[in-house]
Amino acid sequence: MGLRTLLFLFALGLVYLALRNYLGRGKTLDKQPRTPAFRKTLRCDHCGTHVPSEEAVKTASGSLCCPEHATAKESVGVDPDD
Repeated sequence: MGLRTLLFLFALGLVYLALRNYLGRGKTLDKQPRTPAFRKTLRCDHCGTHVPSEEAVKTASGSLCCPEHATAKESVGVDPDD
């Protein structure tokens, strides 16, 4: 009698999972977009650090990692690393 009940519960669980999957309720409700596996990075012209392109400070002379390097490059006029 116990084995028959166990098999019945197992079959009932399988039916539940199949119906849930069929009706689409097994899907996650995550509406946030996934972050891409690879983000484009730019090299700072002042120190060489690579930063995501969204965070880079873009100037007429190139891209930099922070506003401090942008002001340093503007005040010097030439990159001392060149």
